[in-house]
Amino acid sequence: MTEENQTQEPAGKSKTAKRVVENCKLPISAIKIPEQWNRKSPGKLDDLVTSLKIHGQIVALTVRPGAKVGEYELVDGRRRILAMQEAGIKEATVTIVESADSTDAYAKSFVANMHRLPHTPVEIAKVFATLSETMNNKSVAKLCGVSEGTVSQHLGFLKLPAYCLSSLEKGELLPTEARELCRLEPEEDADKLRELHDKLVAQDINTFEAAERIVDYLDKKAAKEEGKAAKGKGKKKKSKKGESEKGQGRPVAERDYSEAEIKIDNKTTAREKLDKWSAKLPNTKSESRRQYIKGRLDGMEDLCGLRDD
Repeated sequence: MTEENQTQEPAGKSKTAKRVVENCKLPISAIKIPEQWNRKSPGKLDDLVTSLKIHGQIVALTVRPGAKVGEYELVDGRRRILAMQEAGIKEATVTIVESADSTDAYAKSFVANMHRLPHTPVEIAKVFATLSETMNNKSVAKLCGVSEGTVSQHLGFLKLPAYCLSSLEKGELLPTEARELCRLEPEEDADKLRELHDKLVAQDINTFEAAERIVDYLDKKAAKEEGKAAKGKGKKKKSKKGESEKGQGRPVAERDYSEAEIKIDNKTTAREKLDKWSAKLPNTKSESRRQYIKGRLDGMEDLCGLRDD
């Protein structure tokens, strides 16, 4: 251990001292990489492995005390430690940072690495999601050095189905295209979402065309829902009218048949309709319903000129 610095937080902000221990040696086996920080692929390490074998470690890793005594958690230097393991190096030079805020350490590690090796939109989204568990989007944006809109956009990607995220990770689906697909509901609009995803991946349509189709689809969907709502209100209103007129017998039927546009070409057809309604009478138990049918029969006879009196 060559240097030890101890710094105190400004008065009124924190009573917890943060201690930094620089350039000390630790066994690589004692340094753990946090599970949530693991990328599917660290990228090519060949050049880094060769450099370590020739020149040794130049830049220290950054670690923090782990959950167990003698164990440390990596804060910065994942690619370096992986390359060191591959190069057969057993001991690493590290800087130990003691911090009670694991979220802050996570964010610092992400920011330190995000510009060194390209991250996929999905990887970035997952980091933002982890950080947003303990802070709002504005704080996440400030901590990571990005705009609040970038945070919101990436968090939106995570609501897309697995096949969309897979295409986004592979680069088959562009972030701008994924942003348009986020306007659809994964379950409610599942068919349309799949259709547009497949066309975008196959490059049958571009982002602008996808956006136009989504707008058209959502407009039609909204119009359909408004129509259903209006129809529901109409049924409810008609039902209330019927309830208020129950038990009045003939007047209910008179209103019904007079408003119906009954078009009968000849008396034979009229008789058939009358017989159909007449057949319902014997099986009708409700008196109010019986009165309604009788009233309708009388009305049809009047309308068609089939009454004898």
